[in-house]
Amino acid sequence: MAGKGALLAAEISKEGAAGKSPSPAHSNLFVGNIPATLTEDDLNAAFAPFGAIESALLVSKAGRPSGFVKMVEVSAAQSAMVALDGKDGWVVKFANYDIGKAPKWSMKGKGFGDFVGFGGFGGGYGGWDMGKGFGKGWNMGKGFGGKGGGWSFVKGGYGMGKGGVPELREDGPERPEPPQSDNLYVKHLPIGVTEDNLKDTFSACGSVEEVRILRPDFALECAALVRFASVGEADTARNSLDGTVVQGSTPPLYANAQNKSGTSKKDHVYVKNVPTNCSEDKLKEMMAKFGTVKWHKIMRSSPGQSRIGATCAALFEMSSEEEAEAAIQALNNTPLSLSVVAPPMKVRFAENKAANKTVAEAEAAARSDEAGDAAPQMPLPAFAGAPPPPPP
Repeated sequence: MAGKGALLAAEISKEGAAGKSPSPAHSNLFVGNIPATLTEDDLNAAFAPFGAIESALLVSKAGRPSGFVKMVEVSAAQSAMVALDGKDGWVVKFANYDIGKAPKWSMKGKGFGDFVGFGGFGGGYGGWDMGKGFGKGWNMGKGFGGKGGGWSFVKGGYGMGKGGVPELREDGPERPEPPQSDNLYVKHLPIGVTEDNLKDTFSACGSVEEVRILRPDFALECAALVRFASVGEADTARNSLDGTVVQGSTPPLYANAQNKSGTSKKDHVYVKNVPTNCSEDKLKEMMAKFGTVKWHKIMRSSPGQSRIGATCAALFEMSSEEEAEAAIQALNNTPLSLSVVAPPMKVRFAENKAANKTVAEAEAAARSDEAGDAAPQMPLPAFAGAPPPPPP
């Protein structure tokens, strides 16, 4: 039976109806008949000569690999399709759907429709069993510093805002922190964060034994568990890294004047490849270096979106065309340190769920034993018609 990811990929592409390519109303290309050895780096290299690439993704259906390449401009996608379709046997055509516009897969077996919500990002401190509230997810890339875009499928449900759009949530009242241990729980990480990013960040405080990234299916950010060689090292990291930003950088930004209905709005700056959980205040502060920001909007996700990427887009209205052009010249094709755009981490000691379960079971057994010792021993009732007991 095909997996849900393969089914979704099949629905996204449909490989064109009756051999026809859909009208180029978007810049998302389907790439078929490719060798199994092809990598996402190979896809990027093949399509890069035709224009800026927003994302590249490899999928597999029934053992047959295929890919999707989202170009920034429709004209670039058109040029790439004309040049690459048929080359080396590849099939290159416009996908049936743009990214985020495919119908959603129903977990109830009803086909493409409304998703069922799983768990939540949760307010707890996690655990090595991944804790409640974290789905398994389908991470299809490594995001920052790796291949792909760190895609996670959207499942709706808890953590969603109006119209089924995922939202960043404020932390609720904090629970008492678990006791000190060698294990830390880290929140407010970009979806595209890698284990190397976390090791580079936390190894400054000691020997990192293990890192596990927790990616909820529908959230705009993720969490991680970081285990140290000793409790003392974990305590140092807990106190020194809480409220700081994980090390790493964004992909090169794409910055240009907004193009709306074929008209360029030269005082508006469209920026892509910022982390999906980027700090709104930090982005505004970054743009304020080039002039006055009159209005801004971060487009983290949209209604009907079937997957959340490691990066998103933002739109800024500057007070003049000159300020907008200065921002474009400075930011376009420039990677940024995550410290410039990402929110600070929250670092706490992780809950030792296995130990807590053992203690709870031992306490329950003790209570049961105590209840058994205190209970009076009642004689069993005699059955009707049974002979009386023998005299003493």
